Amino acid sequence: MSVSWEFYKGRRRINILEWQKRKKIESYSDFIRILDHYNLMHVEKTHPDVIAMGLNKKKKQKTETDTMGARLRIRREAENNLKESKKEKVETKSYNKKKTQTMHTDSSLLKMKKKEVQNIAKNLGLSLSSDMTKAALIKEILSSQK
Repeated sequence: MSVSWEFYKGRRRINILEWQKRKKIESYSDFIRILDHYNLMHVEKTHPDVIAMGLNKKKKQKTETDTMGARLRIRREAENNLKESKKEKVETKSYNKKKTQTMHTDSSLLKMKKKEVQNIAKNLGLSLSSDMTKAALIKEILSSQK
């Protein structure tokens, strides 16, 4: 004959948190296993004692979506590395020192924001006017690279 959890808890004067540690209960299924062992009636996940023991929370398990997120992050990193490697490096001699200059392509410049294109033009030492459009900036950069 099964006894209710409330009766058992009251009769034994159980301190829930100490009892949980002593029985090594980490999940709701562990709690149900202990209730079955003592032939006690099951309680719902919404029972105040289950909530007090913190068993109503689902433990985060590594799921397929987590691995998909990792795969997506790896793919993005690979794409960024590929974009960086596509920029051609050209060696020029300046005062007997090797200096590398990044060759920008039309498509890579079009993907950038106007401010980024302006910074590249400044780094290349081009004279800029404040009213230049992004297309004009790109044209100047590409013509200076030839």
